[in-house]
Amino acid sequence: MKKKVSMLLVCLTSAVFISGAPVDKLHFRLMGFSISPLESDPGNNTYQALTMYLPSSEGFSPNVGVQTQPFEGSVKAYAALSEKQFQQMNIKLLKEKEVGTNQLVVEYAGALQSHSLHWYARAVLKNGRAYLVTATSTERQWSSMGAKLENCVDSFELEKGN
Repeated sequence: MKKKVSMLLVCLTSAVFISGAPVDKLHFRLMGFSISPLESDPGNNTYQALTMYLPSSEGFSPNVGVQTQPFEGSVKAYAALSEKQFQQMNIKLLKEKEVGTNQLVVEYAGALQSHSLHWYARAVLKNGRAYLVTATSTERQWSSMGAKLENCVDSFELEKGN
């Protein structure tokens, strides 16, 4: 009887690993749920992989998004392109810092869609792709939410092999 139970456990355990079912989940402990990520290979397209929101106040929900973009250039080239886009949108660059040879951290502010917004972003360049992680809140929300949003952005890591 012990052999049959042991063999059944081995078979069930093997079936779980062979099935290819995703084991990793996003965990939202404060809200009491977890969910498997919804993923796709972006190919050579810009792809908004994830957006997370905090509760809304004053008509805006502070958020953090992760986007992948095809990009073959250097951090300096990415910074120059970003600065050009900021200027075109009348956005003020507050801080910019290159981290190593493949990362850029920027903080910027300006008006967009009738909101005075504040952003904090981190771009990680790897294998012909830019992984852009951006936190956004209103300027008024930033004083209370900024540290939480920055910590979320700074927690981003590429998986080994990417």
